[in-house]
Amino acid sequence: MDQQRTLINVADLIDPDTGESYRQGNLKKDWKIPLDSLVRVLRWVDRDSGYQDHPHAMVLRVTKRGRDCDGTPLYWLSHLTSTEYDNKMSLLEECVIETRDGYRWRGDALGSPALKGGYCDENLKVVALPHELTGDDA
Repeated sequence: MDQQRTLINVADLIDPDTGESYRQGNLKKDWKIPLDSLVRVLRWVDRDSGYQDHPHAMVLRVTKRGRDCDGTPLYWLSHLTSTEYDNKMSLLEECVIETRDGYRWRGDALGSPALKGGYCDENLKVVALPHELTGDDA
């Protein structure tokens, strides 16, 4: 008997509480932490080495925000402010790097400067909001 198998992405499964896909629900969620906030990393996982730790001393800025493939809001962290990061990326985009074997790369193709990412809300604790760091009124 020939049975046809169908693969379904978990994000496309229907949430029985809402009647919509988990992806649709996640895409409705907004980021809770503003750009340039100082955050403490509560949980860090290195997918390459499998190393897991609770580095409570690691405090960085929220430099970028994006989404996971299932629409979950995520954060990328750095020692840079979001403006400093954007400026460095602009400089890299303008650079062309030529290797000894003749390959030419745009500078930003080699990676972003000092950016660690993919953290969700639950893995971060806000230490200071941007206006608290600059002294500006919120």
